[in-house]
Amino acid sequence: MTVSYHIDEPAPRVMRVKVLSRRQMQTVAALCTSPAIWLSTKTFAIVRTFQEARLMSTLAELNDDQLEVLGITRSDIPHYARSLMALDDGTD
Repeated sequence: MTVSYHIDEPAPRVMRVKVLSRRQMQTVAALCTSPAIWLSTKTFAIVRTFQEARLMSTLAELNDDQLEVLGITRSDIPHYARSLMALDDGTD
């Protein structure tokens, strides 16, 4: 296949792709993210943290027999609370 160009047409430009560093990509992502999205993400994270803390507090108030019914020990409470929160998020 032969490609011909007219003299008055510029030759096609070669597209160069610049590879961005991780920091440059983070900067671009930060600039593209609106403040409302950033705020809602942070607010969601704060609410989830409080919910997890409240769940752990409630579980800590249970006596050992009640924890045994749940199948956990007192030392399992943080992990159990995180796993319940993850199930609620649909991430586990």
